[in-house]
Amino acid sequence: MKNTLLNFILPIVILSVCMNAWSHHILGTPHYAYDEEYPQTPILTYGAELGAYKVNMTCYPGKPKPGDNTSLHFYIKHAESEIAFNDTVTLTVFKDSLFGDDEVVYGPMNAELEEAMFKFFPRFEEEANYTL
Repeated sequence: MKNTLLNFILPIVILSVCMNAWSHHILGTPHYAYDEEYPQTPILTYGAELGAYKVNMTCYPGKPKPGDNTSLHFYIKHAESEIAFNDTVTLTVFKDSLFGDDEVVYGPMNAELEEAMFKFFPRFEEEANYTL
């Protein structure tokens, strides 16, 4: 009797533990959308439509401090077909200045499509306004 009860309860316990573990994975949610659904994730996102393409950018960490290493990931898809852009992307980051020319602080750097995104790694040495 004891063994039969154990054989009945043990699979239920194992299944419930596994189901709890599966529920913690954010399946189907791209990480650039985590901030909308999971606001504790420290990322910054920006979306834009450029011509026939939708562009989403994520910045890790979301609020970098001066001198922090950052990762900028760009996701570029055709707006209608949802097909990923698959050509070289060039990024240049400028420090926005009130007078004169904007100073280049990163790039121009090229990236190829890698894991469905284009990855760049600028470092912002001081607090300022930057443009891409």
